Amino acid sequence: MKGAKRILRAGLLLALLPAAGCLSPHRSAVADVDPLGWREAAEVRFPNADTLAVCDLWLVVRYDAAFAGGPVDLEVTTVAPDSLRATEPFTLRLAPSRGPSPLLCDTAVLYRRRAVLRCAGDYRMTIRPCRPVRGIEAVGVTIEKSI
Repeated sequence: MKGAKRILRAGLLLALLPAAGCLSPHRSAVADVDPLGWREAAEVRFPNADTLAVCDLWLVVRYDAAFAGGPVDLEVTTVAPDSLRATEPFTLRLAPSRGPSPLLCDTAVLYRRRAVLRCAGDYRMTIRPCRPVRGIEAVGVTIEKSI
């Protein structure tokens, strides 16, 4: 009986081992916004289980040819699982889209380097433009482990 359990455990371990290689070192959460005039806050949520990892946070933006380019002033609010809230201004500097209108540009802009998300649970990030912006279709955050 013990030998059968040992073989079963070894089989499960071998079956799950390749799946561990599929774990991504980064996570993303993105919300769609009104491309005709983004003016409302967009909220994204992302879970955090690792309270010791050092990571980089990138703001992700998808925009089209209707975006005129130039700086976009934002207000970024982050709410931790323990309800701690931090709000700060942030300026995105994006180049205008050079392709035909149906083509979209995806850009990631570094927001925080070497951050530690100290609470386990769901973080909420709200991204709001300070004035309406035309041509931006989606915004969000990507989290990757720092090097």
